[in-house]
Formats: sequence, structure tokens, C-alpha cells
Amino acid sequence: YKQEGDLFVPSEINDNQWGKLVAMNTVSERIIKLKRLYLNEFKRNAIIKKNEMELARLAKYKEECTHLIYGYEENCYFDAYSPQYIENIKRHKLITAALFGQPIIIDCGFESDMSAADKRGLVQQLGMSLSKNRNNNDPFYVHMCNYDSKSFTAKMVQDKLPHIFVDQHKENYLDLFPNESLVYLTPDCEDLMDEYDHDAIYILGGTSNNKIPSTLAKAKAEGITMKKFPIDVYVEWGRGPKSLPLSQVMGILLDLKQTGCWTQAFHNNVRTSLVKMEHNRVSDRTLRYNKMVMKQMQSILDEVDKR
Repeated sequence: YKQEGDLFVPSEINDNQWGKLVAMNTVSERIIKLKRLYLNEFKRNAIIKKNEMELARLAKYKEECTHLIYGYEENCYFDAYSPQYIENIKRHKLITAALFGQPIIIDCGFESDMSAADKRGLVQQLGMSLSKNRNNNDPFYVHMCNYDSKSFTAKMVQDKLPHIFVDQHKENYLDLFPNESLVYLTPDCEDLMDEYDHDAIYILGGTSNNKIPSTLAKAKAEGITMKKFPIDVYVEWGRGPKSLPLSQVMGILLDLKQTGCWTQAFHNNVRTSLVKMEHNRVSDRTLRYNKMVMKQMQSILDEVDKR
């Protein structure tokens, strides 16, 4: 590609990347993959260059400075918390959640319904969801049920997310938890989730293929209570299926668990321009009420005229 004049090619390609390139079926897929590798390399080099410039600037500043320097590893009266210390705090919160916290289930039983691209997207969503849960002040105790350790998704999870703190079960959640406590969150059901239930065990469908209502069919077949988010009430949804990715669902549940406010939960996790703010809903209700009153007044005037 470089000989043909295409500059979007990385300078180095490892054996794993070569294997993925060879396994691709078309030239266009390989070109897209090469450009993605090039952009990743370009980003890494830009970060390295920026750090080197910052270190050079700080070194020059220290040489020219004649007074006390306040900052990290200099004159400072604040304690320095190492990254390992912060990591230990997050792990302690997850251990506390495993002992006393509310469990949540990610159903990994949709391997056969997803393409390779869907599986890669699912692993990315899993990483974002577990990161949100890990950074929260009151995290869930995450269980991955119907988890096949030999599946393609499981291998990607082991490769991309080797240090996740979750319980992985090959068994179904019906064999591990009481049926009356389970609530399957699916965008295809009819029952709205009015408020957050701290005693419920919510199940999230581990699939990124929203074209097939597989979560609805599975919940119906297993006789589990189904709920869906009130998206129509709080979000100005456009075209397409009204379903949210796994990471946004996890973020909304974490916010609801702490605040119980749907508006804040959607505002923090869904694109802000789509969320209906509280004052907009109030003004809409006022407008509808005024129209109703005007209609009633007009009907009264019509009756008076008839007399």
C-alpha cells in the first residue's frame, strides 16, 4: 500500500494483526483495518511527543525558577495518592458490593444470534459497562450467566478484559436466583419501569443485535417479569428501534440506584440533546391543560349560543 502511495499504513504490524488481516475476505476490509492501525499509531506517537514536550518545558522552568515550586513531588502540603492506592479503593468497593451489594445479571446466552462484528461490539460495551460500575460509589455485584468459556465472545473478553471483577457462571440465572426477584429489561415489552426497585435483580441482555427481539422471546419463554425504560417520556427519540446499548443501560441503573431521578439518569447517560428536561415537560403539560380549558370554554359558549 505504501508503494501505491497510500500513507495510511502503520510502520509496524505484529503477528496478531497480520493474522486478522489475512483472515479478512475483501481488500476494502483490510484497507479499513490498516487505516485504523495507522490512526492508533499516530495517536500514540502524538501522546508521546506531547509528554516529551511537557517534560522539556518543566525541566526548563525548574532551571530558570529561583523561588519555591509548588506542585506534585515539589513543595506541597497535600498527600499524594498513587494510582495503585486509587485502584485498591475501587477493588474494595467491588468486594463490598459482592458481600452486601445488589446483584445484577448480564445474560450471555445470545452467542448464536450475533455476527462477529456484533460480538466485538458486545465486548466493547461490556468493558464500558464494567468500567462505569467499577468507578461508581455504590457498584453492582455483576454476574455473567450462560457464559461459555470456550465461545468466541469469552475469548475476546479474556483478551481485552483480563482483570474484570465479575462472577462468570455457565448456569442459567434461573438456577442461581429466585424467579420472583428477577426482572428482565427488554425494550420490546409493554410494561414500563416506573421506579427503581432495590430488591429486584435486573437482567441485561448481553447482545448488540437490536434488530431481533431475542430478549423478549427469552424472557417470555422463561416466565420472567419484563420491564422497559420509559424512553418516550424522557427522550426525544428519532428513527430506529428504541433500544439503548449495554453501557448506557448500566449507567442509567447506577444513577437510578443513587438518585431515583429518571431525568438525571437519562441526562447523564444519553445524548443531552435528546433528553427532555423537566421544565420542558412542565411547559408541555401546561400547554395541554390550557388547550383543554380553552376547548371546554368554547363548548360552554356554544351551548350558551344554542340557548
